[in-house]
Amino acid sequence: MATPTTNIDRAMTVTLANPSPPTNVVALYQGTPPTPASLAGTTQNSTPDALNAWICADPLNGATAPELSGLAEAEGTEISTSAPTGRVTGHSTGTAYSETPNTSHPSGTNLGGPQLVTNGAFAAASNWTMSGGATIGTGTLNFDGTGAAQATQTAAQTITAGDYLYAFDVVQHAGVTPITVGVGGTTAVVAGSNVPGTFTGTITTAAASQIVGLFCSTKVVKLDNFSVRRKL
Repeated sequence: MATPTTNIDRAMTVTLANPSPPTNVVALYQGTPPTPASLAGTTQNSTPDALNAWICADPLNGATAPELSGLAEAEGTEISTSAPTGRVTGHSTGTAYSETPNTSHPSGTNLGGPQLVTNGAFAAASNWTMSGGATIGTGTLNFDGTGAAQATQTAAQTITAGDYLYAFDVVQHAGVTPITVGVGGTTAVVAGSNVPGTFTGTITTAAASQIVGLFCSTKVVKLDNFSVRRKL
């Protein structure tokens, strides 16, 4: 390619050759494109600005800069242009996210299969069969300490032999005797659950029944947020 013999100035209009294949659209550059100084003398005019805009012609359809928006987009990328400068810019439109599996939340969001407990938040005195001084009130399951308290129900999903994740909150406990969890006819004493706190664990059942429940004898106890799910 021959070296330019003179600078392109703002008064000059240059007609560019059609691309291949031809589109029969003339692409014009008005003003001074940012030509490297080494190609045409030692002095150059300033690059285009808002007052002396040069028009970027699209070789596909002859569209001017504002019309180029969206013509070169890919998944996760958005293209935009500036009318004053003809500058084409792009940015990512992807959505960043992170996922932290929660394996022990007592409100029923354990990582696992479908929820087996209905009304595990004890929002109403329903769905549960209670005895031994067990009642539901003020949003908790309450044992009054007068007997072998228990609250049971038929699981909302079929229990088959295997491992199950459980979780519950001890809101109040008179001490000494821990809480017992029952799933599918198998019971497990939850160590340390004789004080307030959140307790989680795994129980393995042979699925001798379809019952889930909570148990504690002769202690004043308040429980909340009982959850049981099949471990995946």
